[in-house]
Amino acid sequence: DTLPDVSPDWLIYGRGEIWRPRLTTNTEGRGVPYYEDLDATCSFLSAYSDSGEHPTFFIDYEHFNDCTAYLPVVGDSMYPLYCAGEIIAVKRITNLDILPWGEAYLVVTDDEANSLRTVKLVHPGPTPESLILRAANPDYAGDMVVPKKHILGLFIIKGKIKRNQL
Repeated sequence: DTLPDVSPDWLIYGRGEIWRPRLTTNTEGRGVPYYEDLDATCSFLSAYSDSGEHPTFFIDYEHFNDCTAYLPVVGDSMYPLYCAGEIIAVKRITNLDILPWGEAYLVVTDDEANSLRTVKLVHPGPTPESLILRAANPDYAGDMVVPKKHILGLFIIKGKIKRNQL
């Protein structure tokens, strides 16, 4: 795809708009909600809060419209995979026993596991009842073992949006 923003219809046939439709945002509820105030912390620090979960707007991008939400990334423990300021598209996982290992996930835990909301690579735990959370950035060495019973939500990261300027 050497001209990713140019419409193939326009380029080949000369019809329609020159530019392909890209990400669109709206407040009418089409697409996937973007939660600007609910960040995905790329650290082991607790980030869960009881603030209201109201979408800032919705992002309508066909390839990610099966996702659960978009969230901003903060922190650098997942660098270079995910950097502060990027926006991730996450999709809820319902069965914690069937996971693609080594992928990045947003993990939300209960207060027994320090109320985390963190992005980490997920690996099989030392027991079938646990998972290992691991940072991608080697500066954040050390694994965290989390019992599955303390995971409130697990969301695979399907993709990201990179912003060059805020």
